Amino acid sequence: MLDGDSRSEDTVVDAQKKGPVLGRLDIRFCTQNGTTRLARLYQSQPLRALFPTDPASDNLAIWVNTAGGVVGGDRHYVNVECGEESAVMVTGQAAEKIYRSNGATSQLKQTIDVAPGSWLEWLPQGTILFDGCRLRRTNRFNVSSGGRLLAGEMITFGRIARGEKLRHGLIRDDWRLYRDGKLLWVDCLHIEDDMERIFQKSAGFCNSTAMGLCLYAADDASKYINVARQILMEQSNASKETESGASAFNRFLLIRWLTRNPAELRMNFGTFWAKFRSIVSGNKAILPSLWHI
Repeated sequence: MLDGDSRSEDTVVDAQKKGPVLGRLDIRFCTQNGTTRLARLYQSQPLRALFPTDPASDNLAIWVNTAGGVVGGDRHYVNVECGEESAVMVTGQAAEKIYRSNGATSQLKQTIDVAPGSWLEWLPQGTILFDGCRLRRTNRFNVSSGGRLLAGEMITFGRIARGEKLRHGLIRDDWRLYRDGKLLWVDCLHIEDDMERIFQKSAGFCNSTAMGLCLYAADDASKYINVARQILMEQSNASKETESGASAFNRFLLIRWLTRNPAELRMNFGTFWAKFRSIVSGNKAILPSLWHI
C-alpha cells in the first residue's frame, strides 16, 4: 500500500501513448474427493495468477499485474469462481497503482462467484490513486446460500509519502453484493474534480488520506457484529488517527475505516482480517507471507 516503487511520470506518459491495455484473468476452483483444486485458468497479459504454497491457505491465488499499474484507458477484467465446498484465498502481489491519466478513463471489472458450502477470501493489498487518475471500477460479488465471502479493499488518496494529494480526476468505485442472484447491497464512491474541498470537509473525508472496507457475507454474518466491534475497539484504544465502525445487515456484515495514516490502516486492517477469519472460519489467525513483504 506504500508508494516507494511508483513508476516515473515519463514512463507512465509513454505507456499511455502506446494505447490502452486489455487484460483478463479467469480463475475457477472446484472440489474433488474433498480437496479444492484449480479447475480453470485463463490469463491475458498484463494479468496473471500464481499459486504459491503458504501457511495462510491451502489454496492461495496471487493476482499479478505485470505492467506495474494501471494507466488511462486500460481495461482489466478479473473473474473468480469458487465451486461448491471449495476454500480459497485470493490476494494481490502488491498495491494496485492507478496512474495519472492524459484524459482517458481506466475500466476495471471484478466479478466473484461463491457457490454453496464454499469459503472465499478476497484479500486486498490496496489501491493507490495518483493525482489526475481517472478510474471506474466495478466489484460484483454473488454469494449463494450456504456460501461465505470475506472481501475487502484499502484505498490511498494520493502518493502520501511524496506529499501528493488528490486534486483532480475521477474516482468511481462501485460495490454490488448479490445473494443467489438477487441484489442485496450497493455502495458507490464517486469523486470528480474539486477533490481538495471534498477531502477537507468535516462532513466528507475530514482530511483523511485513506479508507478501508471489509465485507463478510454469510448466512450467519449478523451474529458476529459484537466480535467485529470488539476487535475495532481494541484498535481504537491504540490509535488517534483512525476511525472505524461496523454494521450488521441481513446476511452480511460491513466494517469501515477512515484514517490520516495509511500505514496504520494497513496494520489495523491486517490485524482485523487475521483475527476475524480465525473466528468465523476456523482458519489460522495469519495472513499470507506476501502481505508482510
